[in-house]
Amino acid sequence: HVADRHLVQAVEQKNAFDRMLLTWNDFPLHSPVFLAWATFSFLADDDSESSATARKIGARALQMNVFKVLSVIVNADCFSERSVVSLTMKTTIHFLLGAVLLAFDENAFGNSLAEVVSILCKTLIVRHLCDNFWTQK
Repeated sequence: HVADRHLVQAVEQKNAFDRMLLTWNDFPLHSPVFLAWATFSFLADDDSESSATARKIGARALQMNVFKVLSVIVNADCFSERSVVSLTMKTTIHFLLGAVLLAFDENAFGNSLAEVVSILCKTLIVRHLCDNFWTQK
């Protein structure tokens, strides 16, 4: 369970990170960080104040068109290369979106669900991710 993890128990550090993110400008390339942190916070906390902060950070990610940003990243020429950096990016994006889909109801995505699926398809080129996709229940 996520709430049992050491990082989640470091409440003061987590709150400090929340406060820091809330000071960031709405630069679209920040949106994946906002999405990742909102997802982590949502999965890790039962506290209503933390949940409200996670929703606020997640809403900012959506306002910055996080899925369009991720789509641009996965469609970039460097993403199609077979390099360590490209494989790391694909793996990171795959697990981020997997966690997002696990954490949030699909209705929350609105018109973005097809884009999320398209992005995930681009990440399944990595063999171990593809194998995991078909074997997970």
